[in-house]
Amino acid sequence: MHSSSEDNYFSNFFYNNAGVGIHKLTNYFDVYHRYFNHLRNKKVRFLEIGVYRGGSVNMWQGFFAPDAELFFLDIDPECQKHAKGNAKIIIGDQSDPVFMLGVVQEYGPFDVIIDDGGHTMRQQTVSFEVLWPSLKSPGIYLVEDTHTSYMHRFDGGYLKPDSFIEYSKALVDTMHAWYSREPERLAPTPKTRELTSVAFYDSIVVFEKQIHEPPVYKISAFGEVVDAGLQVAFK
Repeated sequence: MHSSSEDNYFSNFFYNNAGVGIHKLTNYFDVYHRYFNHLRNKKVRFLEIGVYRGGSVNMWQGFFAPDAELFFLDIDPECQKHAKGNAKIIIGDQSDPVFMLGVVQEYGPFDVIIDDGGHTMRQQTVSFEVLWPSLKSPGIYLVEDTHTSYMHRFDGGYLKPDSFIEYSKALVDTMHAWYSREPERLAPTPKTRELTSVAFYDSIVVFEKQIHEPPVYKISAFGEVVDAGLQVAFK
């Protein structure tokens, strides 16, 4: 996957940035382009966790429509200085589920959510669990810097059960729970009906949300399409 710099807003913005700092792994720009380019100049309701020096505030303001509703969350009160125009700064702790639920109630629902916050396992998992229900259908939830799942200082570690990478792998199972023949171990949940894609990239996981019905198995032959029923495919 690669988009040329000529048509990739994000790489163009980064490499020509004359404003405040932006910290990104450069492979992120192609991922952004793939998932967000259809939203260019659109009015969306957007939430990003992690403000730091404020560079991404400028980037997203330039990407979405001027009347888009943009919310940025950070634990550092100093980040309030980056509020301007249609960008609102929310101060609080993303690992606090009560606080995050308040964010949902006051500012949700959202079309796009990006977690570029503190990158600890608890922060990423708590944020996802609380914010996912507030994501619209269709919607995109993107978690950055997931390489921290392999770093002990972020409470990660290879194959550590509560790392965000392992949490995300389990959501792949949840997405396929329609097909489980072991309901005591894997049964459909609301996320099964909502998740349409879990995509892993270097240091990024992207979740796409689209409420849908269980898949239907059909057979097409001799000019006819027959509903064969979901069970038939797996006997």
